[in-house]
Amino acid sequence: MPLLKTGLFGLLLLVCATRTSAQNVSFARDVNTISTPKKPELFHDLPKRMDVNTPLLASLLQKEVGTTVQVPLSGFMLTGVVVSKSSAAELRYQTVVIKATNRPGATFAVTSALKSDGSYQYSGHMLSLQNSDAYELVEEGGRFALQKKELSDLVSE
Repeated sequence: MPLLKTGLFGLLLLVCATRTSAQNVSFARDVNTISTPKKPELFHDLPKRMDVNTPLLASLLQKEVGTTVQVPLSGFMLTGVVVSKSSAAELRYQTVVIKATNRPGATFAVTSALKSDGSYQYSGHMLSLQNSDAYELVEEGGRFALQKKELSDLVSE
């Protein structure tokens, strides 16, 4: 009889342990179901695409830290201060970061890379981590433009 009681108690314990919800913990989260508050747009009043003059990009890379700059874009004048610049000793890559003064919280970063044929390839973005929209510097047919994107497409937080 004690063996039967022990066996039934063990079976009951096994059933209870397998049926408790704590045993069904899933550590994988479905990204689509996570609800995060929507960030405001910083560039809501600007077009989806703004052309950028290639010589302007080259001249921005020559600016010194602390210099106030104005960057004319189609329909918008970005005003800001150069807050960071790559080392002058680095010849292959050059980067400049501009903190916007007329779009609080936004930074405009541009990088040039010297290609093997002697030409330059540019990349960059204009964004604020507190907002949901951003611009990415894209090249199409040898011309450059800032293309509006969602911040989440450019940066993973």
